[in-house]
Amino acid sequence: MLFNLTILITVLVIAYSKIYERCDLAKDLLHVHHIPSEQIPTWICIASHGSNFDTRDEKNVTGEYGLFQIPRKIWCGNVTIGCNALCSNFTDDEIEDDVECVKKIYKNSGFGGWNIYYQHCKGNQENLIKDCHF
Repeated sequence: MLFNLTILITVLVIAYSKIYERCDLAKDLLHVHHIPSEQIPTWICIASHGSNFDTRDEKNVTGEYGLFQIPRKIWCGNVTIGCNALCSNFTDDEIEDDVECVKKIYKNSGFGGWNIYYQHCKGNQENLIKDCHF
């Protein structure tokens, strides 16, 4: 019985999350979500270092959620300047709302809206997508 419950929980978690491959995410960002091509390497870096490409990643201690580690402070739930969404909305396999939020954060703060940018991603990140064909 415990084994069956473990399998069910695993299946449910997998059903509501996705772990992207680097090049697949780059293609989606460019072609589906219309992120400018010059930004793609930095978004790939943020997703790699922030969530390891896992859409369900959440860091309660630092308050960062989802594939792009959207910061809770200001952005989650704040109707006035935030993304008008609960942080939990950014931890499922649907990234449309995540991308809309990161576009808003980027418009407001540039990549400086993410601490991880300064720690790992500032500078030339072209090598992260040089082998991706899109």
